[in-house]
Amino acid sequence: MHRALFSLMCVTLAACASAPATSSTSPSQAVTMSAPAGDRMMTTRPRLTWARLDGMDWPAPQQEFTQYNTRVRETLWLEVYSGGGVELYCRARFTGAEAAVQMTNDVEMQLEHVYPADSIADHFGYTNRSCRTPTPGVAAADTDAGLCKAAAADLYNLFPAYAPMNQSRSNLAYAELDGEGTTNPNYSDICDDFERGRIDEETYVEPADSARGDIARAILYMHYVYGLPFEYVIADQELLLRWANDDPPDQQELRREQRIRRHQTESWNPLVAPRDVAS
Repeated sequence: MHRALFSLMCVTLAACASAPATSSTSPSQAVTMSAPAGDRMMTTRPRLTWARLDGMDWPAPQQEFTQYNTRVRETLWLEVYSGGGVELYCRARFTGAEAAVQMTNDVEMQLEHVYPADSIADHFGYTNRSCRTPTPGVAAADTDAGLCKAAAADLYNLFPAYAPMNQSRSNLAYAELDGEGTTNPNYSDICDDFERGRIDEETYVEPADSARGDIARAILYMHYVYGLPFEYVIADQELLLRWANDDPPDQQELRREQRIRRHQTESWNPLVAPRDVAS
């Protein structure tokens, strides 16, 4: 497994370095990967742009999971995270044993849809994430139950999150808010950087810096693979480019990519690793 992960990392870096650019790369256009030693890879790669994203090799919608159900949840907790992982919002590390019981640091973990499941349903013309009941007034020709269910069940959009953070975020879009640190004192003992606040009468959630790249890459994947709009999930779509560039994939995200590919065998997120990397 370590050899496969090493291969995944090496090919990812090579692909990023050789990707066609829309213009010559200047020092201000380069991304330097940096993080605590042993966790984040150290290299430089071209910055993501919308033109670069449009030209990437995106997969078709996944077909292995036909709806969000127990099979999806067990695949993530017992297979993808069998070796442990990192909680999405508070960046707490957990073991495979803790994943199996969905509990770490005495806090329940749930699976968070980064692109909200109910927003997926709304886009495809359904009242909720089951994708069974069409939204009143929506013509049958404007609904797509198959895509709705596939998107709601896609493993690339699902991350372990502390239950209080998952519930506080609900279906809110992400943004950057004024201030720093956790805004709700009830959560400060488990999460030191989870903000929820208002911009122009709308409520948003701001994730920690070290979660922003993971979140941006998941949202971009859902947009390019399923055609989901940004308006449901981000206050300003330009944040996605900045977050993805400023917080590049680390070893944990590469390992997650590798394990998801074992279950969604025709899927990949090119923002993490190119399609031809063996799982």
